[in-house]
Amino acid sequence: MLALGKGWVALQATGDRWDVALVGRAGEDRTLAQHLTLPYAQGVAEDYARNVGAAGLVTPTARWRQQSATDGQRRLMRHLSLPVKPGLTKGEAADLISVAKASRTLRPGRGVAHG
Repeated sequence: MLALGKGWVALQATGDRWDVALVGRAGEDRTLAQHLTLPYAQGVAEDYARNVGAAGLVTPTARWRQQSATDGQRRLMRHLSLPVKPGLTKGEAADLISVAKASRTLRPGRGVAHG
């Protein structure tokens, strides 16, 4: 699951293969690719995010991801009933918040992998 601001790019399990879908905040989705291996599907999702200008959000080594989580992130996590552990980073908080928000939007029964 990759957050894009206006929605998410989600990886959905279809047997031993994966589909890549663009999911809007209202739950609407559009398939970007189908029947891929997991590494290839992750690459497609990351490439899509970079192409729409969200490269800073998907770069795992981005400096901002290593900084301490903000008070606002911690408040939102508590509101979403997510555990707030000591030493939580902005990147970890952002990932947890994205997954929590997206899982409320996605239709039940979808298999989602973290990319």
